[in-house]
Amino acid sequence: MPDVPVRVHELFLGYACNERCLFCSQEFAWRRDPFLPYEDAARRAWTAYRDGARVLVINGGEPTLYDPLERLVAFARKTGFAEVHLQTNGLRLADPAYAAALVRAGLTLARFSIHGHTPALHDAQTQVPGSFAKAWAGLENLKGLGAEVGVNVVLNKLNLASLAETTGWFVDQGAGDVGLIFPLFEGDMAHYEGRTRLTLTEAAAAVRAAFAEFRRRGAEPPFLLNMPPCVLPGYEGRILRWGRDSAALYDRGRTLLVDPEDYRLDRPEAAKDLSASAVEGKAKPASCAACVYADRCHGYERRYLERFGAGELKPLKAVPEPFSRGWKGVRSWRRMLTRKEHEAIRAARA
Repeated sequence: MPDVPVRVHELFLGYACNERCLFCSQEFAWRRDPFLPYEDAARRAWTAYRDGARVLVINGGEPTLYDPLERLVAFARKTGFAEVHLQTNGLRLADPAYAAALVRAGLTLARFSIHGHTPALHDAQTQVPGSFAKAWAGLENLKGLGAEVGVNVVLNKLNLASLAETTGWFVDQGAGDVGLIFPLFEGDMAHYEGRTRLTLTEAAAAVRAAFAEFRRRGAEPPFLLNMPPCVLPGYEGRILRWGRDSAALYDRGRTLLVDPEDYRLDRPEAAKDLSASAVEGKAKPASCAACVYADRCHGYERRYLERFGAGELKPLKAVPEPFSRGWKGVRSWRRMLTRKEHEAIRAARA
């Protein structure tokens, strides 16, 4: 019997946060809204499991500000979720007791938002002195407790020149599961645009340099988000959500594990699947009709095109050669899930 892709449910608890990142895409008004009551969060998690979800991703805002988070994680695992993930800035996880409580409750993975490899670089972007030290302490706490960890880096003018050094440092420190995210020009990113503004072309050059550091170390390269394939030809297999099937996740044997149609985003204001979310706010310049990916690509962010125009989006005449050609041990398709996740998901589907 063929494997059935696992269903993922991403639960947003609310948008309150204890950092003030210059590039944050969340709108100011959202952060004043209260978190979901525990009963609502638990009901949504239970309903998602009943409907077939087996991975729960808890997001915000900053979900560690949610007082009943430990209780929610424990409820999710007792309900039957094989994996419970957390997207976090890591500040509260610097407390070893708090980190241990979440792992005991059943937390299996946390992705940390860390935007540089030094306190000066990271703290300047979060506008919270000491945030780098706390985030890294939190990451080390979870690693020491046996949880999986990853790092997300939001690209902007402040960290772009150091991106290769930053990502190489992450790998050297044992945090090689890295995501590189191009910012959305809304929320704080729009407000602080004068300090953070960058173009896709600038970001693409820095991404290539970062990938070279992963190749030099023989490490699995990052995933990419909010970047169209025409600015990074050959990197399509690492870019999420640029077109049909581009949010799918595979294991090493190319078995489909997560289908975008089975990834649900459950926000306080509305719920939608990942495929629907991927096309929101996108526009397609007329020149895209000549691209080899015209039928697959969703286009690009309308707010970005309004600021910079469409000149960077050069139609691709043919499918480009994968970046991974000659890169020993690396595949051009995504292998986004960790070994422990594979094992837990397969056990849940058995």
